[in-house]
Amino acid sequence: MLEKKPLILVCCHKNTKIYQNDIIKGILLNSALQTTNNFYPLKDNTGDNISIKNNNYCELTALYWAAKNIKETEYSHIGIFHYRRYLSFRSFNLFQKITPFNFLNEYLFSLQEKNIKNLLSKYDIILPKKIDLNRLHKNTTEKNTMRTNLYKEYNKELLDLSFSIMLDKFPKYKDALNITMNYSNIYFKNIFIMKTNLFIEYSNFLFTIFFALEQKLKQKQYKHLTFPRIYGYLSERFLNIFLTYKQLEYQDKHQPLRILERDLIIKRTLILNKESIQKIYKKLKTSFSNSYFKHLYQKIFQ
Repeated sequence: MLEKKPLILVCCHKNTKIYQNDIIKGILLNSALQTTNNFYPLKDNTGDNISIKNNNYCELTALYWAAKNIKETEYSHIGIFHYRRYLSFRSFNLFQKITPFNFLNEYLFSLQEKNIKNLLSKYDIILPKKIDLNRLHKNTTEKNTMRTNLYKEYNKELLDLSFSIMLDKFPKYKDALNITMNYSNIYFKNIFIMKTNLFIEYSNFLFTIFFALEQKLKQKQYKHLTFPRIYGYLSERFLNIFLTYKQLEYQDKHQPLRILERDLIIKRTLILNKESIQKIYKKLKTSFSNSYFKHLYQKIFQ
């Protein structure tokens, strides 16, 4: 059991009901432009902050706020959830696709403080399960990797500039970058919980690159590359590069980087009509046919 408490920030951009306790706390994003909202205990515009940049940085304004305004010795772990996406602390979840009742979340997904602290005491990082890019782009015949995924979705000039800045600021990341770009299974969503020292290191990695990139994009020859949510999107891939780097670093020290994957819980509003009930039935049926029996098979035969 951890002596220090973890802190998990639930990123919200408007008033909405979320599950909270002494560990899981809501933080209002884009607070610099919202003067009347007191719905959550935390805001991203206090202390050292980049709240005003939320349009491009998305949930990273909460990440920056935490890295700059929370003492490293104060919390064991720091995490980022979204108002409608949480990580479950239970190893098997039947209802991960349907979470209509806030008051049940604590019990369905083991969100009690004791359970959270107990699980985090055993791991350095907890993440949502990886996404298989070959399944995501199943209509293509070529092998899908993070490299092909990135260059399909974003301008080559932007990506080349981003990676050039990364290697200029962090030359030791060259191997991690090359290895990660060939991965077919990667983490998305900008949802994680890290030991506080890793969280601070990751934040420094991200913002050193992004602030330098931001300055480049303000120049005339690069202005056309800027778009809303740019750094939020890029950071989803950069997290994977950081994780690969840390795994290589830990291997050199003959230490394991203790990573655990957990189900991503998606909050949905329950509307009881014929159509919604049919959708719920189909999702439950899929959960039973896939997750449940796969879980049983692994327990019995592996």
